[in-house]
Amino acid sequence: MSKRFFSVALFFLGSVFLMGCEKVTELTDEETALVAEYAAEMLLKYDLNYVDRIVEGDKQVAEMTGDSSDQTEPADTQTDTGSAGNSTQKEPSKQEQTEQETEHTQDTISSDTDLASILGLSGVTITGTDYLLTTQYPEDGDVDLQTSDGYQFLVLQFGIRNVSDGEVSVSLLDQQVDYSVRYGTGSAGAMLTILPQDLGTLETSLSSGEQQEAVLVFQIPEGITQPESIELLIQYNGTNHTIKIL
Repeated sequence: MSKRFFSVALFFLGSVFLMGCEKVTELTDEETALVAEYAAEMLLKYDLNYVDRIVEGDKQVAEMTGDSSDQTEPADTQTDTGSAGNSTQKEPSKQEQTEQETEHTQDTISSDTDLASILGLSGVTITGTDYLLTTQYPEDGDVDLQTSDGYQFLVLQFGIRNVSDGEVSVSLLDQQVDYSVRYGTGSAGAMLTILPQDLGTLETSLSSGEQQEAVLVFQIPEGITQPESIELLIQYNGTNHTIKIL
């Protein structure tokens, strides 16, 4: 390619010196130098193997001195903003949402055998002692609870014991507590009763070392004669707790 353009340059020079068969135009030394310089630049421009040493030298100096003008600009890491200037956050994926929900559930579910500890009561313990399946409760007394057709009572029994050196008053009437039971694969919410020993509305006092009984009453289908497992579920102050009864 360089030879081709060299021939073109020579032809150009010849055409300048020979402006016709009869008349030759003479150039000054300055004009001749300009023409030669132009021809040389054209040859270098179309020579694929030519490397501008000055430009390459400037690039090498820039790299050695750490000049970032020729370096690639870093990616914009700023958060995208909406028209109102508020930052737009990336929505979590379904997998991330599931992991967050699972982690939150693990943090809020706890297990404790002492209901008093869960409810923040001091000086007493409240623990499950037994359970009862019956169609009539209580069996004797002034209060007679009635079940719905096809259902029976599941009564969870608790022992409340004063473990302090003095008298302790226990008031659960104003406690915002939700009780439910899980029996095998079924579940039920606690009944609201007027039983004086109902744990949901219990108001009592115990002297040092004294123990009293309390109950929670649920309705479950009559066909269940021996539950595989029984768990009391307590929801208190936004936290779920589990007490294993059976």
